[in-house]
Amino acid sequence: MVASIKGTSIVGRLNGSVGEGGFNRPEDVVIVQQLLQDKGYYLPGTLDRRCGILTIKAIKEFQATYVMQAPDGLIQPDKNTWKKLITDKNRLIPRTGPPVSPTKIKLVPGVKKPAPAPASVENLIRIMNHIATFAPGDMNNNARSNGFGDGDGSGENHVSTTQLIEKARALDPNFLPKKKDAGTSLGQCASYVKIGLAAANFVTGYLPGASAKNMGDALKKQGFKNMMESIFPKDKDKIPCQSLPKGAVLVYTGGAHGHIEIWSGSHFMSDYITTRARSNEIKDPVTLIRRTGHDRTLIGIWTKGN
Repeated sequence: MVASIKGTSIVGRLNGSVGEGGFNRPEDVVIVQQLLQDKGYYLPGTLDRRCGILTIKAIKEFQATYVMQAPDGLIQPDKNTWKKLITDKNRLIPRTGPPVSPTKIKLVPGVKKPAPAPASVENLIRIMNHIATFAPGDMNNNARSNGFGDGDGSGENHVSTTQLIEKARALDPNFLPKKKDAGTSLGQCASYVKIGLAAANFVTGYLPGASAKNMGDALKKQGFKNMMESIFPKDKDKIPCQSLPKGAVLVYTGGAHGHIEIWSGSHFMSDYITTRARSNEIKDPVTLIRRTGHDRTLIGIWTKGN
């Protein structure tokens, strides 16, 4: 079941989160505001499409009644608060004030979520450039509290990967709690690349697996092809970086977890951005990429489409 607003072009399946810490697209906010108003939690006549104090207060009051003892003020697509909100029976608080406007939300079965935007290398590069300037809030804890878990966002300092993908897709200025220099590595290459690929719609959801060196299988299942043999001849130790397709995902072995990065046409992008391939030695020119060096070996040049 999804909701739509009668007399408008708005489809009521949320495309992004609404509330405290949410993305808060105006078209999503007004749907939530109308549903809350219809159930008596939001003042009539105040559908302003902005997620402010009144909207968050109404979300928390609704959650306290139907969803959770400690409301977080956030509604996410297809999560419990949204499911409860579109259930028509959840209207126990008497309505006060004037009647609801003619744009009252009604439940409409069978409306499908709009298809995601086509994957675009240019968009992927924009996203990777953006998220490389952010750092998790607590680098001393494990990946879950750093903001790269697969959960629902519960826990101190934790943001679910679903939320991070939404934020990355929108180039959210608050993607992660802290800012950093784009050239600084965090040892989180796989997490950043997986978020970037999902946000740019090259893959569906946050890819499984923690080690960068093992990402080939997950990429293959998402329709990527390993072009290593055709691009990097076996008798060559180095090739020009410009031989790499723009947007190619490079996978390396070596070290505990290997490495993964995306070629932008001029830079290599992961949790940091650099002009030097991970397998290059310091003495190597940045115009070339080495097969093996600097404790890493390139094993995959993964591309999708074209």
